[in-house]
Amino acid sequence: MQNKFKPLNDEYQDTVLSFEISMLTVSDLLKQVKQALEAKGLDILRNTLSSRGGIPGGLQEWYVQGVNCEILKPGSTSWKKGKIKINISLEFCPDEPEIEEVTQSNNAEINQTNSPLDDIRQMMNKDN
Repeated sequence: MQNKFKPLNDEYQDTVLSFEISMLTVSDLLKQVKQALEAKGLDILRNTLSSRGGIPGGLQEWYVQGVNCEILKPGSTSWKKGKIKINISLEFCPDEPEIEEVTQSNNAEINQTNSPLDDIRQMMNKDN
C-alpha cells in the first residue's frame, strides 16, 4: 500500500467507520480521540519534556488559542514570533485506487489504442 493517506475533513463528519469490533462516525471517533489526548496527552507531553524545561500553557492554549513561541528556521538569520497549537486529524488510505485513478489509467489505455500503427494493423487484417 502506498502512502496516500488523505485527511478525513469536515465533509466526512457523518461518514461511518467500521472496525472488526465496532462502528462509529468519523466525527464521533475524532471527538473521542481529541478528548483522550486533551485529558492525558498534554500531561504526558509535559512530563516527557520536563527534563528540557517543560512546556508552558494549558489545554485551551495548546488546542484552541495557541501558545506564544518563537521559531528559528535553518538558514534564517533571526527568530520569528508567533503561536503554535496542536491540531488532531484522522487520515484514511484506501486499499484500492480511487475511481478517478482508474479512469486516468483507462484513458491511457484508450490513447495507446489510437496509435499511428492502427491503420497498418487494419490493412494487415484486411489482407488476411
